[in-house]
Parts: sequence; structure tokens; C-alpha cells
Amino acid sequence: MFDKWVNQDISNVLARRNRVVVGAEAAHPLDSVDLQWLSDLIAHLSDNEYIKDKLPYIHARFKSSHGRQWRKGLWGHLLQLLEFDSSGIKGIASLEEATTFYTTELYRVDTAIRSIYEEFWGDETVVRPFQEYYNQLVSPFLHKWFQYFDDYRENQKGLLIERIRSAQGRIAIIVGDGISYEISQRVTSKIGDTIKVDNQYRCCGIPSVTENNMSLLYRDDGVIEPLQSRREGYLAAQVAKRIVFVQLEEVNFQHAEADVLICSCKDIDDIAEKMQHKALKFIGEIENMIADKVVFLLNNGFQEVVLTSDHGFVLTGILDESDKAEVQFHGQVSKAERYIRTVEKQSVSAELIEYRQHYGEYRYLYFAKHNKPFKTPGRYGYAHGGLAPQELIIPFVTFSHTTSSLQELHISVANQSQLSGVVGDYFSLHLKADDGAGDIFTQERKVQILFIDNGKEFNKSDIVAIKAGELIKKEFSFDGHLTIEVIVVDASSRQTLTKVSVTQTIARDLGGL
Repeated sequence: MFDKWVNQDISNVLARRNRVVVGAEAAHPLDSVDLQWLSDLIAHLSDNEYIKDKLPYIHARFKSSHGRQWRKGLWGHLLQLLEFDSSGIKGIASLEEATTFYTTELYRVDTAIRSIYEEFWGDETVVRPFQEYYNQLVSPFLHKWFQYFDDYRENQKGLLIERIRSAQGRIAIIVGDGISYEISQRVTSKIGDTIKVDNQYRCCGIPSVTENNMSLLYRDDGVIEPLQSRREGYLAAQVAKRIVFVQLEEVNFQHAEADVLICSCKDIDDIAEKMQHKALKFIGEIENMIADKVVFLLNNGFQEVVLTSDHGFVLTGILDESDKAEVQFHGQVSKAERYIRTVEKQSVSAELIEYRQHYGEYRYLYFAKHNKPFKTPGRYGYAHGGLAPQELIIPFVTFSHTTSSLQELHISVANQSQLSGVVGDYFSLHLKADDGAGDIFTQERKVQILFIDNGKEFNKSDIVAIKAGELIKKEFSFDGHLTIEVIVVDASSRQTLTKVSVTQTIARDLGGL
């Protein structure tokens, strides 16, 4: 049972409905009560003792089925924000330590604030207080980050070439546009325990914009190439392996034969630049799609799947005019939300960082040592190009299957030679299980048969249980398809066990001869 705080809130809400409340439990089903508790937390965000006293109740709520589902797990994200331990920031004494702190601890509060924005964007009574709370947490870290920023070095150049050359088997690489380190950790959390994760990161080039950073990913010569097709052509010419390029959402069984598969995922940058904060509601779906494709690729013959990106991003939240940085530069100037290019050298304050970099007619780059955007005519919300760790630290995560010590029943297609040039509308598939190893793990296996045409699944069988040494014969229809790829997958893991191509021959009418 909850204490007076909970009981009183429940009673206040339900009394208006003429109900009698004896007590309140964490598993209550009322959205209105959750909103009332959230409002109460917001009113006391600056009271550390009050928040500390209420944390056990939030934990109890989040453990309940209703609480875990409320607003896509918002109570869990709030716990990450409210329980974040910032004491380690004081001890940061190098950029390397700052980077480690971000990639092991601080990224979680980015997930938390993103979730609050997603659920309550447009409601300033919720967004603004948590935005201020988040900024108070992050500001001391940014001070440390920029204190040691002179030591920053990008290690993104030629990353795809390097990774393809070092691959021991078939490899798929998901190249994101705007997939931040924080989002990559959400993707990782959505992938099952049977997948091994090598969770690394890289530091991207400056400024952290698509043209610059995609060029660095695909090329190792420092040339900034604006056209994606030319970047791909350069990459293909550098490695002695067959590369197939595809959009991630279009990946299907057709791509399972490639030695190297480069999967572009531009969704986040595309929709965020068009919709700003309104795009946040779609990011969860993109995370799910990436996680699903990682599992699909691993289950269809790729030994490794790598997730990386050109750059990350920051969310500026609700902005007043005083929240925008104004600078008075002379000469020819090109302003973006997170950086400024100039032809002439400027006299700048200690709040700005200067880089000498050629880009067209421009010779200098300027960045702010904070998360405030520069004042520009454009829309605000989602941005990149600056020097914050959220923009510069990119994922470099490798997924692979864990090595199981358990031997599983091997399945093969026994009549493979009879499946080419089948006459008639039906074909027979003979699945053969080996004799097993004599233990319980190799005595039976449940499988499912998938039917693929042009890389797309158009039908599938029921679950089939096959025992060691058993031969199972199943008859299927071509159903109007002349060529079918039949794939046998494990019913639980969805891993491909075997596959065969089945082709139909149309018998000619010989006119009675």
C-alpha cells in the first residue's frame, strides 16, 4: 500500500466520481492519477528531499503492469532523470574521462528528456520544468567537456573501409543519418539476449553535418563528397569484396547472399529536420525497425551486423529569445543553428571555439561552448553540427550471435535435386533431421517453412516438430509463382537452418501426340 501522498491523490481523483477509496496500490489503472502524481513531482522538482521521499513509490508504480505501460514507460525514464548521480562529473580530468562518463552514464538522461518531449510536447507545464532540470544536470558536464576539448580528435575517417577489410565473414553495416549514441543504446536494449553486442563508439568529424560526416565514413582521403552515389563508388573501389547498397527498410531475403551489405537509414535526420520536435513520436518506431533488421540479418547468414552513424543531435526544447546566442560577426558569414562559417577571422569571446577549416570560400568555423543555438531565421528543436557530445559521439556497435555450447538438431532438405523443373502446380518438400547427439537438445526441433518470391515472403507453414532421424514430407502449391525460395527457420530464434530454390516447369500441350 502507498503512503498518505498516494492515498490522498487517489482519493481526490476518485471522490469526484463518487467512489470510495480504501487504499491505493501501485497497480492502479487510472491515467488521471499518474498525471496528478506527475504534476506533484513537477511542483517539487527543486526539493531534493521531497523527490527522494517519493522515489520508492515511483519504483513501485513502474514495477506494475499498468505503470510500465503508461506513456511508453515514462515512469522508468523519469527514474533515470531523477536518480541520476552527477557526483562523478567533478572528478573528470580529461576529455577521455568525459567521453567515458557520457557513454556509460549521462546518455541515459538524454533518453529520459527525449521521452518527456515525445509524450508532452506542446504542454509547457510539463516540458519546461523538466527541460530546466535536465539543463541543470548537463551544464556542469558540458563545462568539463569544453574544458578539455582541445584534445578532441575525430576517428571516423575511412571507418567503413576499415571495418569491411577487418571482417572475418559476411558483414552487414547499417549506416544511419542522425542515429545518436543514445538511440543506439535503445536499439541494443530491444535486441534479445541471444545476440552478442560489442558496444563501442567513435568521435565524428567537425562540423557534425551529413555531407561532411558521410564523406568521412565512406572515404579515407579527406575529400568532402556531396553525392551519396559517388561516396558508395569510392567505397566499392577500395575493398576487394562484393558490396550491395540498399535502404534499410527495403532489406529482405534477396539481400542475404551479399558478401557486404551497406544499409542506409536516413529516417531520423529526414523527418527531424522537417518536423523538429514533432518527429520524436516516430523515433521509437525507427528504433524497432533497426532492431528487427539486425536480428533478421544475423538470422540470414551475416556473421556480423554493425550499426554506426554520421552524427548525433541535440534537442533544444522550448526556447525564449534569451536562449538563443547572438554574435556580431563582420564580412561574409553563413550561420547555422549550431555553427557559423566565415571568410574572415573574427574576434571572439571565451564562449566560442574557433576552427580554421576551408569550405568553398569560407575559411573559419565558430562554435558555442554550450547547448544554446545561434540565432538564425530557421526553425529550432532538432539540430546538429555543434560540438556537444550528443552530436559528436557516434555509435559503432557490432552485433553477432553468441556461441552456444549446446548442439542442436541439424535439418536439411533431402530431395533438393528434385525441386528444379517441377511439373504441375504442387511440389513435395522432404525435411530430414540428423540422428542427433543423444541428448535432450538434439532429439527434436520445431521449424517453420517460409515461401519467398523476389525477396518478399508471401506465405509460411504452420510450426512443424521434427524428431532426430525423422523424414517429414510436406506438399505445397506453387500458388502462381514460377520460382520460390523455400527457407526453413528455427521456430523460436528465427535463424535460417536451410534453404532451397524450387522452380516450376509449365508442361507444353503436345496436342495428343
